[in-house]
Amino acid sequence: MTLFGPFEDEVWEGVPVVYAGDLHLMVDGESRRVPVERLVSVR
Repeated sequence: MTLFGPFEDEVWEGVPVVYAGDLHLMVDGESRRVPVERLVSVR
């Protein structure tokens, strides 16, 4: 996933999961909430 950043875009990699109505990314067994308002693209 590519997220908009204030100085440059950020790339996050992992397995996308919907949890409690929010989009999360599973990375090494840990869940990280994706701020969808910053989402630019998904590949």
